[in-house]
Amino acid sequence: MCLKQTFVAIRAEMMTRLQSVSDSLRSEAFTLLKPYCVTLTKDHTRENIAKLFSALRSVNLVFLQDLQEYVIFPLRIILKHPKKCSQDLYLDLYTCMEYVLGHTRITRWDLFQDIFHNATTILSCPTDHTKVATMSEELKIAIIQTLRTLVKNSDHSVIQHLYTILCLPLLGHSVSLLLNIAEVERARNLRILAMECLLDYSQADSKLSPCMKADIGGLYASFLPGISVTLCDIVNGDVKQGYAVTAKALYVWMRIVSLVMDDKLLDVCRQKEGIKSKDQKDLDQRLAGLVVTRDDKWVATNNRNLAILVKGVSTVRSHCNWRVRLGLVECAEHLLLHCTSSMKDSVPTFLEVLVSLIGDDYDKVSTSSRHALHLFNQSQASDQHHHLTEILEENLHKLATSLPRQIQTAEEEDKLSLLNLLIGYISLLGSRVKNLLLSLPHLKRLSLALMQILELDVTDIRIVEERTSITGHGSSAISSSTTCSIIRPRKYFKHFTNDRIFIKIQNVCHLLGYYGDINLLVDHFLDIFHESSMFKMQATIVINEIMVGTTMCITKQSELGTIIGLGSENQVKNGQSWNKHSSEELDSVVKLLVDEYLNPTNFHLVTSLTSSKVKVQSLEQQLRSITLTTNDNDITAAKMNKNIVQIALYLEGFGNFAKVLKSGFERILMSVLYPMLEKLGDDTAYISNAAFIALWDICISLRYKSLGELICNNVDYLMNDISLRLRHLDRNKKCPLVLKVMLQYSSAELLPLIKDTIQEILNSLDNNYGEDSVLFMEVLNELSKAVLRWFPDSALEQTTEISKTSDSTCKYGNLVKGESKDTSLNPTQNNNTTQSDILKTDKSDMKKENISVNKLDEISKECESRTKPCQSCSCDVNTPIVKEVPCESLSNKTQSDIDNIKEYFTNYFKLEREARGDITDEEINNYSPDIDADTEQSTEDSSNDNDVGNKNLPNHVDTVKEVLIRCKHIISSSNPRLRLLVIDTIGYTCTALKSYQNELLPLIHQVWPAFSLCFSDEEKLVTIKALEALQIIAKCAGDFVRQRISKDVLPKLSAFLKSQAEISVHAGSAYMFTVNYKLQLAILKNISSIAEQTCITGNDLDDLVSCCLLYLHSKQPINLQNICIECCKRLIGLNPDLMWLKLSSLYSPVIYTPPSSLYKEIRGLSQKQQSNVYTVNVTKLLTESLLA
Repeated sequence: MCLKQTFVAIRAEMMTRLQSVSDSLRSEAFTLLKPYCVTLTKDHTRENIAKLFSALRSVNLVFLQDLQEYVIFPLRIILKHPKKCSQDLYLDLYTCMEYVLGHTRITRWDLFQDIFHNATTILSCPTDHTKVATMSEELKIAIIQTLRTLVKNSDHSVIQHLYTILCLPLLGHSVSLLLNIAEVERARNLRILAMECLLDYSQADSKLSPCMKADIGGLYASFLPGISVTLCDIVNGDVKQGYAVTAKALYVWMRIVSLVMDDKLLDVCRQKEGIKSKDQKDLDQRLAGLVVTRDDKWVATNNRNLAILVKGVSTVRSHCNWRVRLGLVECAEHLLLHCTSSMKDSVPTFLEVLVSLIGDDYDKVSTSSRHALHLFNQSQASDQHHHLTEILEENLHKLATSLPRQIQTAEEEDKLSLLNLLIGYISLLGSRVKNLLLSLPHLKRLSLALMQILELDVTDIRIVEERTSITGHGSSAISSSTTCSIIRPRKYFKHFTNDRIFIKIQNVCHLLGYYGDINLLVDHFLDIFHESSMFKMQATIVINEIMVGTTMCITKQSELGTIIGLGSENQVKNGQSWNKHSSEELDSVVKLLVDEYLNPTNFHLVTSLTSSKVKVQSLEQQLRSITLTTNDNDITAAKMNKNIVQIALYLEGFGNFAKVLKSGFERILMSVLYPMLEKLGDDTAYISNAAFIALWDICISLRYKSLGELICNNVDYLMNDISLRLRHLDRNKKCPLVLKVMLQYSSAELLPLIKDTIQEILNSLDNNYGEDSVLFMEVLNELSKAVLRWFPDSALEQTTEISKTSDSTCKYGNLVKGESKDTSLNPTQNNNTTQSDILKTDKSDMKKENISVNKLDEISKECESRTKPCQSCSCDVNTPIVKEVPCESLSNKTQSDIDNIKEYFTNYFKLEREARGDITDEEINNYSPDIDADTEQSTEDSSNDNDVGNKNLPNHVDTVKEVLIRCKHIISSSNPRLRLLVIDTIGYTCTALKSYQNELLPLIHQVWPAFSLCFSDEEKLVTIKALEALQIIAKCAGDFVRQRISKDVLPKLSAFLKSQAEISVHAGSAYMFTVNYKLQLAILKNISSIAEQTCITGNDLDDLVSCCLLYLHSKQPINLQNICIECCKRLIGLNPDLMWLKLSSLYSPVIYTPPSSLYKEIRGLSQKQQSNVYTVNVTKLLTESLLA
């Protein structure tokens, strides 16, 4: 007892001390604030307000509650002063007041009313109290923020006073001002703040008792029309206002409507209906007119009115921002769960919103929609499920009826929303869709809607004019994951351009295929396919996508926007989707569709003006002698576009069927592989790319690694089809295309398998030199490319002997003519030249040079003199060639080689003299016939060796030889396209035979007479292509074609360059688009490399250089000047002395004076030259080539 008394005494003493300390601190705070408050009361300035605000920040917040009224008093005095102050002062004032109210509680109603009334008065216009006064946005924000803080920090007793009927005018005035600000103002933060303040007024987010909320809802029922209409206008406002404004307006609208129309709160209101408060009985007539009684009649009226607004709000389901769509889902969920009875007319609209958003691209939106539907489904009584299903079926029928019209008139985002709604209805109905589609009206409405939506736009001329360019380079070079997406043919629709819309339509078809009766759907759309040509393409698209949907898995619903709805309770078990379509059923449907698509009247349509009048027929029709003809007069670009797209859809269907049947498609592969390969080789890029995509789908479905593997595994069937069709080529013009495609995408394993077919192609080419030659040459051209691709090592093999022969000829020619500029070469380098280069010089070249025996002696003496440093052991040990060879042995070997060379040329000139008939009697008497016999015997032996070598040639070499032999007969064709193709083939075949010189050179000799005529062809493009081929021939044959080029090609090219240089030097910019300009570029680009490969020298090189230098003229087109400079750089490497002399004759930047009077002056080099039109380019060449 004593302890307890002691404890109480101690506590009382401590409380006394704390109270004294608190009073002391409170007194200090009051003392600190008092002078500022007094000063502000007397002098209303911004400086005094700022001082007071600064002092408030330094005061302990614990004591600010006690000083609240004292601090606010001078601020209230300023607000009540009749003289208006500046807006800046009011801004500082409300900022200071908001700080005080934010850290204290409002306990007195008179203080609350005074602050609330003053703020509302300043905010309203003096002349029109329904509008906001003209003031800065900052001041409006400060006033509204003060009002929010005032309402939030008021006691419950004060709030009860605010929501009495007597305060209805005051509250209504403030609400109207906030609505006006939210609707009219442009600042987003101000509009959002006004709506948040409006929400704070309603206490919708506060945890109040149902009775209190019912009273507030009754009060806000008077404001409901204005609030709901204004906020709906904001929700449906321009997108430029920002998603935050729209989302906030949607949320505030939902909370206030729910406050007034909540079913439970209405029940509470009805219970209190008979009890009228004292305030209601004493109301005057005007105030009583503002009060609303929420009886059944009022609820029914507002139900109808709100249903109109709900339809307007529901349009934001297609809003571009996902936060707005998520807010709409939350709004629909909240009102469906809380206002089902009071807003029953709006329930279908809310369901439509949720159904349309379950297919939203954002998972958060779609998940929330599914959750809302699930909650609403659980909240309904069991006897209402059937009624809800009927509503969904009826809505689906209405939507299918109005969908075509809305798709044609609505915006892109609205179209997406409509299709999401269609997806949602089908997914909600689930398996009930099968029974629903048994109703003919429903099926017709839905199919007609799909037909009209999917109307394709085939007016683009690029569809028919774009040629195949990407495919055909070998399947190993093309990735199925990247290239397929690049070259996938694009579909253009008349009524929409957004790809997302087409994806949604695909999802609709997938759901129909999954839930519907596949036989019924396919038969119905095939009827449409046959009945109307207008809907043929659309029906094909729908059938293809329906088949994809038959085997799809719906466990992940985010992509398709599907949910486990009313009709699918038992469709998914343990996360696994059920498959109701049997493999036999799918197999029969696919066979039916394949037969329909491959029908010649459907599959072989006219896609170009070059197509034959006789269409390609099936083997059965050929046996029955049925001929399908078409009238060329009826073919237009639009018709061909339509046919191209239709064929592409068939091919796409084949790929989809393979996805459906997987390995079961192997049974149908033989029916579709040949037609698809034929379309893969089509010149139209749209068809070729579609076939490529479809074949990739087949490869993936059947587990083939590439198109080549697919072709090789089925080559026997393909070869049989090709052979049969080659016998009736007049009715199977595209048959060679299949073989061409097989060569493009297969590997070297294919070559032995198609050897007989290639021979048939060669025989057919021998018998058809007309228009069909192009078809066969395309195959042979592709065969040459394939050989290069399949045997790269053989094609790229460089024989040391050929390269050394080519190089030695050039060096030897320069040595004989004295054209080598550098005579002080390393001795070992000269020895190397003597041994390897001169020995391997061709006889025909020596004959052309006409070297005398005396000149040969001089050469041998010079070589002997160059070996002297080696004899004295002063050779360069760092030289790789003689690094490990003793000097003495090297000298003996060199002398022996020189003797062999002398003996060779002595015999050569002796034979030449004998061939001319210059034989002495002594030589005739000494003639021995055994030598000739030995020669004949050696010739026969070499011939036998060649025969053996030919018999042992690889198969691909024999094939390429046969191709090149055919080229010599067709190169003179009158068809320019065929000539281009033959020239291109010549280039590929020569490259393929590069390592087989014994076979290549005779063939070049046979082809050359006709090939050389291409350089005088009337078609300049043929000449350009011939130049490219000539460069390849020069690289492969080297000096073998040097004489031929000098005689048959260079004169023609030089003449063209000379004559055309006079034209191009005066031509304008339009000249660069002419074919002559392109030929000039081609000649200047290729001629230098041709000269290098064949070692052109002497007068031929001189003439060539003279023609090229004309294009260094400064007035020539800039591209011709640049390419000429590059050409001259390469020619300088071939003969620098000649190039220096030629360039110096055009312009010499240096004066060259003879060292003595014994030398003659060279005209143009011993005098200073004036700058001319060649100065810039010549100086550049001399400088960069180190010739200056």
